[in-house]
Amino acid sequence: MLVLGMHRSGTSLVARALDAAGLHAGRGDDMLAAQADNPLGFYERRDLVEANDALLDAAGASWFQPPESPLGRGGPSVAAVNNALAASAEAGAGTFLKDPRLCLTWPAWAGSDTVILYVYRNPLAVADSLRRRNAFPLGYGLSLWEHYNRCALEALANLPHVCISYDAIAADPAELERMLERLAGLGVPLAAPAAEELFLPGLRHAAAGDQFSAAERALQTYEQTLLAEYCENLCAGGPRAAIPPPSPSLLPRLRDYAEALAPLAEVVETGNARLEAEALVEERTGERDNALDRLRATERDYAALVDAHEQERGAHARLQGVHEALEADHEALAGAHRAQVEAYDTLAGQHRALEQQRAELQAAHDALQEKADYLFYTLSEAYSNLQAFEASPLGRIQRQLSRVYKLLTGRHGTATSYDNVLIAARGHAQDFDLPGPEARPSRLAMASDVLRYVARNPAGSARSFSWPRLKRAASVFFRSSPEDLRVWIHARFPDQAGERLVFDPKALDPDLDTLTLAFPEHERPRVSIIVPVYNDYRVTAHCLKALRDHLDDTPVEVIVADDGSDDLTTTLEKRMRGVTVVRGENVGFLRNCNRAAREARGDIVLLLNNDTAVTAGWLAPLLAVFQEADVGAAGPMLLFGDGKLQEAGGILWRDASGWNFGRGDDPDKPAYNYRKDVDYVSGACLAVRRSLWEELGGFDERFVPAYYEDADLCLAVRDAGYRVVYQPASRIFHFEGVSNGTDLTAGVKQHQVRNQAVFAEKWQAVLAAEHFENAVHVTWARDRSVRRRCVLVIDHYVPHHDKDAGSRSTFLYLQLLLAMGYRVQFMGANFFPHQPYTQALQQLGIEVLVGESIARNLDGWFSEHAPYIDEIFLHRPHVAEQFLP
Repeated sequence: MLVLGMHRSGTSLVARALDAAGLHAGRGDDMLAAQADNPLGFYERRDLVEANDALLDAAGASWFQPPESPLGRGGPSVAAVNNALAASAEAGAGTFLKDPRLCLTWPAWAGSDTVILYVYRNPLAVADSLRRRNAFPLGYGLSLWEHYNRCALEALANLPHVCISYDAIAADPAELERMLERLAGLGVPLAAPAAEELFLPGLRHAAAGDQFSAAERALQTYEQTLLAEYCENLCAGGPRAAIPPPSPSLLPRLRDYAEALAPLAEVVETGNARLEAEALVEERTGERDNALDRLRATERDYAALVDAHEQERGAHARLQGVHEALEADHEALAGAHRAQVEAYDTLAGQHRALEQQRAELQAAHDALQEKADYLFYTLSEAYSNLQAFEASPLGRIQRQLSRVYKLLTGRHGTATSYDNVLIAARGHAQDFDLPGPEARPSRLAMASDVLRYVARNPAGSARSFSWPRLKRAASVFFRSSPEDLRVWIHARFPDQAGERLVFDPKALDPDLDTLTLAFPEHERPRVSIIVPVYNDYRVTAHCLKALRDHLDDTPVEVIVADDGSDDLTTTLEKRMRGVTVVRGENVGFLRNCNRAAREARGDIVLLLNNDTAVTAGWLAPLLAVFQEADVGAAGPMLLFGDGKLQEAGGILWRDASGWNFGRGDDPDKPAYNYRKDVDYVSGACLAVRRSLWEELGGFDERFVPAYYEDADLCLAVRDAGYRVVYQPASRIFHFEGVSNGTDLTAGVKQHQVRNQAVFAEKWQAVLAAEHFENAVHVTWARDRSVRRRCVLVIDHYVPHHDKDAGSRSTFLYLQLLLAMGYRVQFMGANFFPHQPYTQALQQLGIEVLVGESIARNLDGWFSEHAPYIDEIFLHRPHVAEQFLP
């Protein structure tokens, strides 16, 4: 605490109250001794007074010849100031410094935790006290009072403070108790002193302002009166307004007083006789006269300088002429520059014309290239068909007939045009390294394919068996061409799913450490793929390799968000061209994502964990959902490294717990393969419109460092009027736990439990109104369909809407039901997942009930789902016979 108040203003009285309340001013042997005019002590440290005197002396000032404005640290007084501060700090937090000179030097002592106690006293009372103690004229004392108080009031602008009036204390000693209460409210550690320790009436030596004569009061200037009223209002609890402006003559008046009375002040300070001071004043008057003589001599020198100035003006005029000549040269050069600029503009125009011509030629070249590619493809197809014919039984017959014909006509050894074309076909295939013609499977091989499918899917095959169908199949088998038969079998007996990727980060190839990749760069990317990383460089490299291998023509930018890694990740940009690296100090997953997303330029922000591997064709279907204007966020099907399902959209329960729907199950089951609205999608791969991301402010930092931020964002997306969609046509492998482990009691993972409570508190109303108790009504919860009626449509097989009128009719019925707001399920009586027709329905949002898992457990499926089905639509009589008892 700093106690700011003018000499003779009662600061010692206030300091005594602070000391009684437990604040520390200094050790006894460090303090100024009491004097006759202050018998109870000054409460001022010697080193503090010496440091203040050093500050004033360095500025050419003193306590009675004050500087124009408060002084900060500087010059030789720095050491003294620092030493005094260090000595004060030893006493602990409850420390105060008191010295009237602090009004002039407070910036040297104030810190960020400083509290100001400002002490005011009536100006005439202060001036009278100075007159009696220091023999200062009353006007000098008033001027010192004004300047000291103006300097002190500046400290109140930016520091916490309490204002107290000595005159108010004199009128009511309890004012000291109220002062201590206000200081305690600012956090100053105080104890309650005894009442008799707070005020000694006998210390009031000077009279109050209203006891002075009219002549004495007339010495108080208008500005001093205004300042006194301002201070009295401040001490009475009034607002801190602008300080009244000083008189322009204040500082000159102080200088005159100080110069005239400096010897007097020094005499009084040291106890010498006042007469010596008067003699010193006379001496100073003589010095003033000498100074006037020197001033007159200076005026004569000034006249001489005026003459010299006139001479310099002549020289300046000559230089002006030189300047004008240079200006003329400059204009000439500027004209030449303009001519060069015009020439440049002409060349630039020609360059643009050439660029336009180049673009036109490039377009023509591209068109010719496209035509050439088409002709090449057509020629290759024709040559391939020719070679296939040559290899077929009919081709062998044709070759034999050709040999007989040449033998009978005497043309043996002569090449026909057919021979020449065949030679050209073989040469074409060899020159361009084209594969040979694909061998067409025999009817026996195709029959084997059918039998293998029936063996793999016995339940579905048995349910679709009937004699009319068997007769129709036999007719097709024996009467159709091999090509038509192959198409017919492929449509009805699809191949098994391909082999699944196995992703084990512990067995990643060490060559990933030196892998180099190049990503295409686009001026206006459609998607910003953000990969947050922290160390695990090989995992990141594996992710980026899969990403690069499976990029399509979509313009993307790849941003790696490095959260302060210290492994090879620090050198990633040297090996991964076209990747933007946003690197910063370690702030955790959530803030790392938010930081990187601020650099995104794409319309879609796509967050992708580094412990993932995208698959072929993953991006286009994920982006396709955003063609619907009310979709705000979307996510793919997530698979474990062994190919099992990790998540087909997320479910949130009323208690704020979550389910990864389908976790550990077969990802090909119908329940996981139709597009649908969901509660949330995992942040392992989360796409969101950038405009919406920015509107929501990204991830909510209440969930720092991680967990539940993805679920929170998805609920915020829905709260903003958008949908959150699961897209099964996009599939991504996610090795869960690589980044943060799986232990809920350690590391970052422990925040999952804490953030569940934060999430529950934030979304309590939504969870209560829109979500079920844990594990209840999963069928409705998985696609948010509790408010939609459900219809099950059953037909003989998935409609081939571009093949026959009946299928077209069924397809239109399904679209109409969707438009009416139904949740639609479709079951094919043969349970075959005909493609691309099955996926076409699934992308409309229809659950297509096909496959062996449904055929084997049909009765169980109906038992489980019957409560959730409102209508069943059986299409075609023979289908109804199959399903009705």
